[in-house]
Amino acid sequence: MSQFNSPLFPAVRGHACATCRKRKIRCSGTKPVCTECESANAADECEYIGKTERTKASILQDEIDRLQARVRELERDQAGPVLLHQPYGQSSSGSLSPSSAHITERLIDTFLENAHELCFFSNTARFRAWVKSSAQHIAPPPKALSSLVYLWGAHLSQDSTLRQLEEQLFARVLQQTAIISSANRPDNFLYNLQTECLLARYLFSTGKMLEGRYHISRALSIGVGSGINKIRSNQPPPPRYAAISLLPPTASGIEEGERILCCWNGFMLDKSWASTLDTSSDMICPAEIPGAQTDTPWPQDEELERFKGCRFLPEGYSFTTLNFLRGTPTADLGNSTQAMLAKAIFCWERACNLAKDSWILPSEQYSEFLIDHDQRRRCISRFMSTLTTPGFEDSTRPRGMRRLKAHSIAHAANIQILRLNPIFEENEDAARAQTRSMVSSAEEIMRLLVSPLLGAFQYIDSVMGSVWKLAYQVLAEEVVRLKLEDQQQWQRISDLLESLQNGML
Repeated sequence: MSQFNSPLFPAVRGHACATCRKRKIRCSGTKPVCTECESANAADECEYIGKTERTKASILQDEIDRLQARVRELERDQAGPVLLHQPYGQSSSGSLSPSSAHITERLIDTFLENAHELCFFSNTARFRAWVKSSAQHIAPPPKALSSLVYLWGAHLSQDSTLRQLEEQLFARVLQQTAIISSANRPDNFLYNLQTECLLARYLFSTGKMLEGRYHISRALSIGVGSGINKIRSNQPPPPRYAAISLLPPTASGIEEGERILCCWNGFMLDKSWASTLDTSSDMICPAEIPGAQTDTPWPQDEELERFKGCRFLPEGYSFTTLNFLRGTPTADLGNSTQAMLAKAIFCWERACNLAKDSWILPSEQYSEFLIDHDQRRRCISRFMSTLTTPGFEDSTRPRGMRRLKAHSIAHAANIQILRLNPIFEENEDAARAQTRSMVSSAEEIMRLLVSPLLGAFQYIDSVMGSVWKLAYQVLAEEVVRLKLEDQQQWQRISDLLESLQNGML
């Protein structure tokens, strides 16, 4: 059998009709009806879709699923209110009792201790001062955002009394997020984005995957509609984007840093969970629509911004994600731990996306798949070459964790893209080199997993479970292979897996 016609080679998305793609069979590609569908007496003409498109049935089904999830949310809104009050300001109904003020303060403190793992992009020092302020002239945080802070505090609390508040707080959050609007204040879009991101992260952490995707979509709609992906862009928007609302001016460099981090936190949340759930990312990168590309500069670390402020290029920024994919050198190096994590997640999503849409490859499309695969592999390799051996003991906790996650996810991307690499049976040297690279990445992920840094964290991003699982699978497969070929290596990796299992019990 010809190597190009082998059923082992994956198909490139968009060159088979939707029915053949679903059945995972070869498609003749003839229009209006392909040979396979004609043989099956299909009632309708074949539907052909491009690389960035989805079938009409898939789009409609997603919309139905999201509406059903929304209905379930509204049905749960009947729960009673939570007996908590915001710890700022005086109300007409009287002042806070000491017990309720103490409870809310504990919930806020618990949340902020873990905020760096919760897609929280507000400056933590400013936010802490804001929620605890009693000044009458300072507007309090939006109710939905405050409730989500309390909800996360209850969810992460080690106190069983506070944990009992979680269900009622969740009901209140759903009720309040259903009516969030940007109409009250011009800067509400940022708080709404923060609310949607925190809620999506909570839903994912509690196993509500469909609802989490729904709120990611809401967050991205708010973000793109406000132009959050165009901060300091030097690219004029095309006429069709003239209606997009412009961001109000910032009051400080810290506030602009929050907006930039807001853009990239939404980016990372969308793409990390698309990779974990094996679904399509809502934020298409690189965008094929002119003017829709992400121009916002790479994020900086909040820990550094707090002291130094943001430093921006006077000439502005453009094509941030596209330049990264192409390896185009720019003055915006993106070497902060926040930027490293965003790049690693982007690489991972690109590899998973190619795997998700890959199956039987028609011979005439094999070269196109190879080009696409090679471009993504080179991008991952370039990024991994910029990573240095992390010295976590010298880092602050949030920065150290971001560096650990960036390294782990980059190695997961390397494993994922190499798994798709079409190695021919007769090319044994290439196959061995590929296996060594995958095993090396898996071992590095496992080495990072036993880092003392992880023991200091109460909560770790749930997507890391998928990264660790992938590494474990690679090593488990290698153990099976080595048992027949190399007893010494087999024993070494077996001991590694056993020590990891014992350490995680």
